[in-house]
Amino acid sequence: MKETAKADLVRLLRRHGVTKVRETGSHEVWRVGRCQTAVPKHRTIAAGTLRKIRDHLAPCLGEDWLKQ
Repeated sequence: MKETAKADLVRLLRRHGVTKVRETGSHEVWRVGRCQTAVPKHRTIAAGTLRKIRDHLAPCLGEDWLKQ
């Protein structure tokens, strides 16, 4: 996994039905079903952060949701 543009991640999140519920400081909180994750307000999302976002949403979207 490599770093990705935040715009690409947001597009993918919305395609999977994930919605932004609030913005706090330098992060946005996104939720789908009972799963929730924080997305930093940066132009690019680092690989490690992307893995954490994937892991937080995997119970609701499936393990391979980020590859689609």
